[in-house]
Amino acid sequence: MADDVGSSTVQLIHGGKKYSINLSALSGSIGDTLQVQHLAQEVERLTQVPVKGQKLIHKGKSLTDQTKEVSSLGLQNGSKIMVIGKRFDIEEDEMMMRMRVIEKDVNTQSNKLTQIRSQMQGISNGFLDADLQKQTLPKLEKQTALCIEDCSRLLELLDGLALGEAMEEVKTTRKKLVKQIQRIIDDADKSKEDLQKMAEPS
Repeated sequence: MADDVGSSTVQLIHGGKKYSINLSALSGSIGDTLQVQHLAQEVERLTQVPVKGQKLIHKGKSLTDQTKEVSSLGLQNGSKIMVIGKRFDIEEDEMMMRMRVIEKDVNTQSNKLTQIRSQMQGISNGFLDADLQKQTLPKLEKQTALCIEDCSRLLELLDGLALGEAMEEVKTTRKKLVKQIQRIIDDADKSKEDLQKMAEPS
């Protein structure tokens, strides 16, 4: 049975925008005791802020107990509830997924370069005879060049992404990836120079 919340209409405030919720109508649609979790679901519908990412504040207190009855919150007609949280943005979410794919590619290139450096160290330590060194060094140099090419391609891909002004998290992730890729390219360039020196006749 719906609980008694009177005919109160409360006002949500989020990001400078205001929304109204008629608690009586909401309680009737629930058909059961109106709880904070039901209020949060309605907040999500109106503001596009996911329930898990919401922080609801009434008179300086956070409404954290999802099972608490709304009738016990002291809400009156015109009461204000501050909504803190980030709206769900499909475009931003898709862009972040693309960032994760690129991040995986970046880590792959980093691992490849680590393996190349490991083999170079083995050669420097004399673990390969002269004939095998002659065969291995050109292969490693080619792999290093491919690593640089792949990283350059990833930089171009990141640079070509059109990001909205509000996509702060995506922008931060892109900036981090760009720096990581640039470090890999620098290390790969150094490795390529070292390989060329190692291939020179002693």
